[in-house]
Amino acid sequence: MGATLPKVRKGADLEAFGLPLDYPYLLGAYLAVNAVRGTAILVDGPDCALGKAEHVLLHDRCSDLLDCAGASRVECTWTDARNAVCSREEAVSRCLLSLSRREDVGAVLLCALPLASVTGADYAGMLRRLSPQAGKPLLLVPPRSLQAGYLEGYDAVLAALAAGVDFRGKRGGFRDVAVVAPFMDRNEEDRRADVRELERMLRGVGLDPLVWPERVPDSGGAGAVLSMPYGRAAARVLSERLGVPRVDAGLPVGLAGTVRWLQGLSRSFGLREEARRFIERESDRASVGLERAGRFLRGKRVFAAADPHLLDALIPALREFGLQVRGSATVGPGRKAPRRLSRPTSGRLAAALGRGLDLVIGNSDVCRLAERRCPTLELGFPSRRWHALSPSPLLGFEGCLSLAGRIAGALLRTR
Repeated sequence: MGATLPKVRKGADLEAFGLPLDYPYLLGAYLAVNAVRGTAILVDGPDCALGKAEHVLLHDRCSDLLDCAGASRVECTWTDARNAVCSREEAVSRCLLSLSRREDVGAVLLCALPLASVTGADYAGMLRRLSPQAGKPLLLVPPRSLQAGYLEGYDAVLAALAAGVDFRGKRGGFRDVAVVAPFMDRNEEDRRADVRELERMLRGVGLDPLVWPERVPDSGGAGAVLSMPYGRAAARVLSERLGVPRVDAGLPVGLAGTVRWLQGLSRSFGLREEARRFIERESDRASVGLERAGRFLRGKRVFAAADPHLLDALIPALREFGLQVRGSATVGPGRKAPRRLSRPTSGRLAAALGRGLDLVIGNSDVCRLAERRCPTLELGFPSRRWHALSPSPLLGFEGCLSLAGRIAGALLRTR
């Protein structure tokens, strides 16, 4: 007699086996390459490596990772199951040198998909032998696709750059700070506005910032390193290489969160009086705007999903706005907390997005699951349907007002 197959229970199966709310290591590496002009990445692997870059194009309409004329900043070696076990040094070397000869490329990164990396190829040795011919930095991104996710991939590229690029500028004082690194997941006016707001706030309290990833080459003049959550490994490498102190910080999200962030920096850098005046002036201005938005936000029930670094800063900000946070989820692994899902499957996440919510805040994949049940607001990577054509920051005082305004607008559209 044949075996009896179990009955398919769609909801239960999705909860157990649905796609997790997470993204691949290599995709995070591409986001970092996308953010750092003049870099290119070669992936030892099949052409599916190029398909991952297409996900960046849907999220970032300003991306130039792929180019129809052939000047793409993502290339692969076309390794497949037939030639993975053969020596690939000649093919990898040829691709690396070809990229290094391009005038628009100042540094070439090398990574590998598991199909190629499990064969034990000596990538570091290849790069050492080819560096004299290339005349440009050839940098290895550890092939960790089987062990890590997109946030680690983003940090790994920045760490490789911190270890291997030539820096410009003479050493400055303690107030000349390399800020490593906000999450520049795209080059649109949300993330660019974040960089401008960070620069504005840091100058406002008396610091002279060089914000990564955009200012990577200029960091030789830094007298200190400010480490943000998305660049912890890169910040450690940079501070050790330059021999300067490192200050770890979180994300300045929301009014109270931004004030605490600046107060912490002022203590670390000895700028208390300068920071106090700036914080008072900006807090008064932001408070007026938040009070106006509060009438639309108070008491509304929300569910929030974001990467673990952002979520830790976002939830207090939402409560500060007067919103009731009824649940949350991390995009990728995150710490445990009450009513928080960590890297949930699509089934578990859909079950959490039940009735009784006024708004779901999350990326495109979260909003797609929720949009038939309640209003949604796209925030975070990937955002395929919402694109920032005008300044829409998330960080700092300006980001506080922008976020409150976007939430109020999403709620008003449903009335």
